[in-house]
Amino acid sequence: WEVSEGREMDRFELAGPVAACKLSADASLLMAAAESGLIRVWRLADGQEVARCEHGAALGAAALGPHGEIIAAGPDAGVTVWQMETARGALLHPKAVLAVAASADGQRVATSSEDRRTRVWDAESRAVIADFAEAYPARALALDDSGELLAASPGDRRASVWEVASGRLMAGLEHPSGIGGLAFGGRNRLATAGFDGVARIWDIRGGAPAEFRHEREVTDVALSTNALLATASWDGTARLWAADSGAELLVIRHEGAVEAVAISPDGERIATASGYTAKLFDRAGRETASLPHSAPVTGIAISSDGEQLATVCRDGTARVWNCGNGEELVRIPHRNAGGSVAFCSQGRAIVVAANEPEAPIWTWNTQAMLAQASERLTRELTPEERREYLVDGVG
Repeated sequence: WEVSEGREMDRFELAGPVAACKLSADASLLMAAAESGLIRVWRLADGQEVARCEHGAALGAAALGPHGEIIAAGPDAGVTVWQMETARGALLHPKAVLAVAASADGQRVATSSEDRRTRVWDAESRAVIADFAEAYPARALALDDSGELLAASPGDRRASVWEVASGRLMAGLEHPSGIGGLAFGGRNRLATAGFDGVARIWDIRGGAPAEFRHEREVTDVALSTNALLATASWDGTARLWAADSGAELLVIRHEGAVEAVAISPDGERIATASGYTAKLFDRAGRETASLPHSAPVTGIAISSDGEQLATVCRDGTARVWNCGNGEELVRIPHRNAGGSVAFCSQGRAIVVAANEPEAPIWTWNTQAMLAQASERLTRELTPEERREYLVDGVG
């Protein structure tokens, strides 16, 4: 409402009775929380939903903290804190971001855009470390474990590998067909997903690649630290291979085309995206979780500790799941459908590319945020601050 005239300016729907409603300190965001535990945050300038989370139990009260925290409390689930990142924490390009990738330690993130530039960023400071100009926009990206090497492909037959620090071109790979995905395994080993039905592992120093064949187009590849190659294909399978010997170790059959694949660093968990579902499998190929979505899943990533799975979907959401029990931990809305996703900041956050000019970094790990906040807190909160920033003084 406009205070001076009492005029209704906008209306935001929230299913069920509203337990709490609060504006951010700068009046740019509105948070509303339902008694059921659902919390939604909208940007007032355009009415766009920028965050959604579930308290997991009946909600008594909720608040917005001064730095984007969503704080909720209820009689059964205690106090929960989420960190909500806005565009101020995004990696910005002038045009749509097409792909993202992250180093194994999550300290560096790569983005590519329709502006035909590929950038490498520091995940914590959001500073640009390197900026590469290309003839065509890159649609597939990979960073090596340390973030010192960057691989990119526009989706045609070419893939390039650069040294991030110097900007020097390390290798130019000519593929027999279009390239659907890229993945590093160590400093000199790069896997490519080929639309000719063949995944390949290249030594970027030279030599012929090793080949791993499917019956149809290979859409994605992933490499573990112990030399296991996971591949996804439109032939309806995901497969696991011994990267060194080329032996096929496992075939996981799906009802439809498999669009994306991920593997935990130790090779003990494999994730796939096929149609409206992401699935998790153990090393023996046994399905351990089936994670339904309301639209096709376009990208997946497994955290460096193998405990969380991130998915991005054409319904306009990115989600983080517990790999152990399949529980959805957080759901994050974005403006466009589809895209790719990667874990960064040592697994505390995810970065999403969804064909818009910003690739937002969303912090979702509550325990990591609380630990970080504790390190920064130099004194106890006053009673007034507790009432303002916590929930009815609870802390």
